[in-house]
Parts: sequence; structure tokens; C-alpha cells
Amino acid sequence: AHAICGTLTHVVTDLIVSDAGDATQLEPLLDATATRFDVARVCADKAYSSRANLEAAEKHGAVAYIPFKTGTVGGKADLWSKMFHYFQYKREDFLSHYHERSNVE
Repeated sequence: AHAICGTLTHVVTDLIVSDAGDATQLEPLLDATATRFDVARVCADKAYSSRANLEAAEKHGAVAYIPFKTGTVGGKADLWSKMFHYFQYKREDFLSHYHERSNVE
């Protein structure tokens, strides 16, 4: 099961039961949630780390706080590189947002 919920309210806003990997499920979860709620931040673990997921959050006006997997490097001047540098050079600030996800665990 793949779920998305509010970090303050703990309300489950969407749920998908699938044997698909985590990374491919964030965008449909986010799309469904954004039709009913304003989404400012998306916090997810490394399994959701992908360019597509960063762009999916941005499409809904949200910032995605998803840690980067070991060995990840920046790249061209795009959203991925911007968030990677934020993760690398302002890690404490990044992690303070990312750890909001622990509220739903």
C-alpha cells in the first residue's frame, strides 16, 4: 500500500494498493490529494527520490523534501540540481522539513 497524508492532521488523503515501486506512486497520490487539499510540502523517504517526483510536487506548487540516495550528483541547472545543492549545503534546514514525515509514521 502507498499512502499520502497530512503531517499535522494525519488525515490519509489518498491510498493506492499496488505491487509497483514507491517512486512511481508519488505522482498519482499527489495528483489526487491536490484536487482536495493545498499542498505546500511533500516529505518522503529516499525510495521516492526522482526527478519526476520533484517535478510532480512543483507542478502542484509544493516543495519536495526527499533525501538523495548515496552516490547522487547534481547535474544541469534544473530543479533536481537546485534541491540536491540545498540537501548538500543546507542539510540541517532541509532535514528539519524532511523530518515532518516522521509525524505520519
